[in-house]
Amino acid sequence: GCSDGTARTLTNAVTLAGDVDMGYSSGALTLTAPVQMQGNRRVHLVSGSSPVVLTFSGGLQEDAAGRNFTLTGGSGSGQYGAYGRLDLNGAAWSGLTRVNGSTLRVLSNLNATVGIEVNKAAASARATLELYNAQNDKIPDNLPLDLRGGCVKVAGPAYANVSETLGTVRLHPGESMLQANPYYSQATLVVSGLLLVGVFCG
Repeated sequence: GCSDGTARTLTNAVTLAGDVDMGYSSGALTLTAPVQMQGNRRVHLVSGSSPVVLTFSGGLQEDAAGRNFTLTGGSGSGQYGAYGRLDLNGAAWSGLTRVNGSTLRVLSNLNATVGIEVNKAAASARATLELYNAQNDKIPDNLPLDLRGGCVKVAGPAYANVSETLGTVRLHPGESMLQANPYYSQATLVVSGLLLVGVFCG
């Protein structure tokens, strides 16, 4: 582990034969070679006063069709603490994608996955799917997208024009959010439809 908070880069090929836990003073870790997961895998990020950032710059692959990937995590410093982030450049798994905590920042696309769930699993979980530097190509328009107290955000670098079009977003009970980053980038998020699931309007 990187217990001193120093940023590190690993160039070796990595196989995830088990789940990954990274937290508190681990700092930032970048894996430049493609990462292969054996079976369904989970990455768990827990930050303290500063965020933990894990980057798969070579992408994440599956060893067999239908593998599921789950990102979990939260803040170890309470609701005002920092939250972890997984930066992903290349996603080649064909099962389900779950964001149950922390932020999954998509740098390329999620075209291979069969569906995405963004779920706030706990009070300290803050689950966010961030489509970074999007040009309408991060998520296919017909891809199932379920929000259970989670957030989908479109963002980009300073002064960039970024946009994303989503298909039908299924909103389950919970306080969910769709956000076009209002800070530096000119961000646009278009949603084709909203479907309320398990929500009754009286």
